Amino acid sequence: MALAELRLLCPRLQYAQGKDNVLRVVLSTMYSTGWVGMGFSKDGLMVGSSAMVGWMGKTGVAHIKQFSLQGKVPSQVVVDKGSLVSNDHDHTVLVQQAKIYLAFQLRFTAPLKRQNVLLAIGSAIPVNDRLSEHQDKTSITFDFTTGPFRLLDSSATRLMPIGLGKRNVYRQYFVF
Repeated sequence: MALAELRLLCPRLQYAQGKDNVLRVVLSTMYSTGWVGMGFSKDGLMVGSSAMVGWMGKTGVAHIKQFSLQGKVPSQVVVDKGSLVSNDHDHTVLVQQAKIYLAFQLRFTAPLKRQNVLLAIGSAIPVNDRLSEHQDKTSITFDFTTGPFRLLDSSATRLMPIGLGKRNVYRQYFVF
């Protein structure tokens, strides 16, 4: 399935990659309820991959967690496991105007170049960190050597999409 064929997900991926091999990601998509995930795969397949998944809970509490995708049934999608290296404090989820924004940072051993990326969305809010089967999904090969972000300051702590200026939600809420 090509990215343009996704009817439910309609994702927007924005990122920056620093000299420290830290990938800073903001993934946004239309949202009403459920979960949204971005996985990193060696071969473009779900099984054996790791993913960052975010959702807004029933009480309004935001969640973003890493999952190890060990199989295709919910019991084989294991929370707080996986091969992604992250600082759990550098992640956030925001829902605003029928969109969800997942922001997270991951450290890699070398800069990412071409990478198999999985994108998926589920319609049910996870219960006890158990994901429902995805409602829509795709697998793409993404080139991380180019990007729509520019750094706002030399300390590389804030990112902003080029051309969106001060009105942008990322500048206000997603300070990395």
